[in-house]
Amino acid sequence: GSICLKCFFSFYTLTTALPWVCILILFTGLCKAIHRAISVVSWNCKFTRLLSSLPLESNPKLENIATGTHFYNYLVVVNNNQLHAAFTHGFLNPKAYLTSGICSYLTDKELQSVILHEMHHVTNRDPLKLFIIQILCTLNFFLPINYFLLNKFSSLSEKAADDNVVKLSGEPLELASAMVKICKSNTIAV
Repeated sequence: GSICLKCFFSFYTLTTALPWVCILILFTGLCKAIHRAISVVSWNCKFTRLLSSLPLESNPKLENIATGTHFYNYLVVVNNNQLHAAFTHGFLNPKAYLTSGICSYLTDKELQSVILHEMHHVTNRDPLKLFIIQILCTLNFFLPINYFLLNKFSSLSEKAADDNVVKLSGEPLELASAMVKICKSNTIAV
């Protein structure tokens, strides 16, 4: 009945329950991270299998641009004339995917800028880094700053790729023109 016993009891209860609550949070984070990793890897495998690719030789403009670089083996042309898109995909062996629509839609210099942008992601292994950061964010799901850091990493990796294009090509207007054309065409298509 004394105040000291009630305080001691609540402190004792807190110190007994707190480790179990922490273990529960850790176990929940581990389960969510494992589930996320398995679902992302399986989705990536399915996505890659669904893409119908064309040989690089089927697009002479792209072949001319890629022949002079050491990126020839890292480029994949996706057979889709309606979509104007480029992306990097793959964790251990990333490749840059360009749709056949973007290859015919952009000028040579704009296409070269897009290739340089995607090749920066390939050489820096940005898909793998993003995957690891996503798993860590899922593991620590209770920290709200994780998603801010994930968005910050994505923004910084895109900016680094753009800066690399400007540094290598010396033509920032070609990159800007390509970005505007791609955004404009995909906005109209939707």
